[in-house]
Amino acid sequence: MFNIAICDDQTEQLDIMEHFIREHMIQDKFSYQVLSFNRGQDLIEKTREEKISAVFLDIDMPKMNGIEVAKELVKENQEIRIFFISNHEEMVFEAIHMRPIRFIRKKNIISEMTEAILFLKKELELENEVICFKSGKTSYEIKSGEIFYIESEGHYLRIVAETEVKRIRGKISDYLNELKEHSFLQVQKGILLNMKYISTMKGDKVFLHKGICFTISRGNRDEIRREFLKYLRKEM
Repeated sequence: MFNIAICDDQTEQLDIMEHFIREHMIQDKFSYQVLSFNRGQDLIEKTREEKISAVFLDIDMPKMNGIEVAKELVKENQEIRIFFISNHEEMVFEAIHMRPIRFIRKKNIISEMTEAILFLKKELELENEVICFKSGKTSYEIKSGEIFYIESEGHYLRIVAETEVKRIRGKISDYLNELKEHSFLQVQKGILLNMKYISTMKGDKVFLHKGICFTISRGNRDEIRREFLKYLRKEM
């Protein structure tokens, strides 16, 4: 179940956004629920109770604006997808630090909201797809979006996911092409990272949201950075 939140202090805007989400999110590959909030603080509290995959967030709200709300949401869940909504295009530069997926202008809400929801739908469908890892006669199925990274350990693979760690016999090369289609990045010969969980790259280091750090292969450093930037641009 994916939770999609919308937050706007104007009830009319909430109704419009909820209508668009329900109209375009087809439940053929996953289930979801829409959670509506007219106060940022209520959304933050809900995020502390259960995981929210994406939020459509109005920037211009009283007491606590959307950028302030987003900062708190990211503290609770660094993987949350943020879609900012605003009439004030000049606020884009301040909001960009939150790495939002899209900026939706209220004056173009029909077209831009539609495009954003279709993009989100494709992302959630891809994230919900299962990767099948085979170890001898045993198969393990793990959703691609739940895998943090995969690391080679001799003749074995260590698969680190949200709720489990699997150690199976195999090679990175057996799954490399399939995992690259699911936004995985090979930072070393024996390490594949899910770009969804990368927070930043500094020098020869790449940092995941969970405080995990890896060294980037020296020979491929520029190419690895280009691949990550390409991933970020796709989201923007």
